[in-house]
Amino acid sequence: MYFLVISTSPSIKEARRIAKAVLKEHLAACINIQSPIESHYLWKGKPETVREVLMLIKTRKVLLGKLQKRIEKLHSYQIPEIIAIPIRYGSKKYFTWINRETRK
Repeated sequence: MYFLVISTSPSIKEARRIAKAVLKEHLAACINIQSPIESHYLWKGKPETVREVLMLIKTRKVLLGKLQKRIEKLHSYQIPEIIAIPIRYGSKKYFTWINRETRK
């Protein structure tokens, strides 16, 4: 099974560093980075509005735990956003490519 992992970062530099590391370690096949986005959330009971960088990470289910730990280690946020959404349909060729790129 394949997943789209969503995460945000405070800067393009940090997002690129995370992307480079997880690709090098074959924890993901592709990371799309989109900047800027505007995020609104509650932090310690207070509303916050910040500019962030969005990362869309494509990976396999078996790698989710390792990917989460790696993102948490590399991330500057105390609680980084890491949300995994199962991909229910997609190109067989694309999934074959994900398999190839995420196997050591």
